Amino acid sequence: MISVIIPAFNAGPWITACLDSVWPWEEAEIVIVDDASVDDTAARLEAYLASRPREGVTLLRNADNLGPAAARNRGIAAARGDWVLFLDADNWVLPAIRPFSRTLDSQQAPMVFSEMLVAEGSTLTGAWYYRDVQRLDPAALLASQPEVILLRNYIDVFAFVARPVLDLERFDAAVLPGLEDWDLWVRLLLRGIRPRFVPEPLGVYRIRDGSLTIRQQADIHLQSARHLQLWARNLGRAEGQPEMQAAIAVAVARQCRRLLEEG
Repeated sequence: MISVIIPAFNAGPWITACLDSVWPWEEAEIVIVDDASVDDTAARLEAYLASRPREGVTLLRNADNLGPAAARNRGIAAARGDWVLFLDADNWVLPAIRPFSRTLDSQQAPMVFSEMLVAEGSTLTGAWYYRDVQRLDPAALLASQPEVILLRNYIDVFAFVARPVLDLERFDAAVLPGLEDWDLWVRLLLRGIRPRFVPEPLGVYRIRDGSLTIRQQADIHLQSARHLQLWARNLGRAEGQPEMQAAIAVAVARQCRRLLEEG
């Protein structure tokens, strides 16, 4: 079984579209974690669940806003699936994900992530997330330079992860918000876990001005602090892996140079 975990914080404008995309996915369990939203997210969720009864749905509410890492971890704890799919509340899945999910056990990887279409608001732009926004080939990088994930987080949180992997490592709520998925991917890499990239779009990545990622990328000093924190946290975990340690050293040097150049 697949468990789709959807953390939601002030997701009122987007949560309906997100749920509409997963609701017909009968084989999937849906775990929604309302992270103490202060907009109409809670009301929208209650109305949606009341009007569209469905088996295999769990709605959890946090009394306080704990952040995406803690919200996802609470969803993981409640999930019953052999695989977990992380889906942000402002994004949505495509119909192709249903037949693909039946092949997960034959993918020969404990983590699988896919290409995504890109939308601005509710309108598809025609761009693909990895090909056109990230401008990279994840499959080629994973095959030749898996340590690149230490330099930049090119893997979105929209990913399938096998349950045994999440029993080893989960999101760390102690890291800065917006960094938690990258931190998890790095820890999995340092454990020798290699994900597989699927070039077929299985979901949609929504670009919106108010998103946490967009806000943080606009501030070079905040972005640098986030990156340096991650590398410091994981340097010790790379002991005995000289290639990984070297990659972290290169990343720190590049970030310091960037700060000096841009002030």
